[in-house]
Amino acid sequence: MLKSTDLSKFSAGDLARIQRSLNGRPRKTLDYMMPIEKLTELVALTG
Repeated sequence: MLKSTDLSKFSAGDLARIQRSLNGRPRKTLDYMMPIEKLTELVALTG
């Protein structure tokens, strides 16, 4: 059975706030870095 959430009941502002909240959390799989920190690190290595 597929579970899903109807995102149409949320405003764009609500979704942006939720997105910031989730992406601002440090991740164990990223050595406790936030996704944006890891992305910045990886981009700097390609420079």
